Amino acid sequence: MNPIRERSMVSNSKKGAAKNKREQPAESPVAVEPAVFHPSHDEVARLAYRFWENEGRSDGDQEHYWHKAEAQLRAIGPS
Repeated sequence: MNPIRERSMVSNSKKGAAKNKREQPAESPVAVEPAVFHPSHDEVARLAYRFWENEGRSDGDQEHYWHKAEAQLRAIGPS
């Protein structure tokens, strides 16, 4: 085979390989969910108990104090 033609064929095959790399679609970015802080049961219980004591120890408001404690602990994040 002709040496000039042989070099041309090698050159073309390298160009084709480079072209194929460019034609591949870029990978789409992976969606990352923000980390959500989940306070422990004991942390929520201690804070809910403090709320309950500070607001007069009323009966029947357990869920209110629990949710209030969870919300506050999530807002301030891990300690």
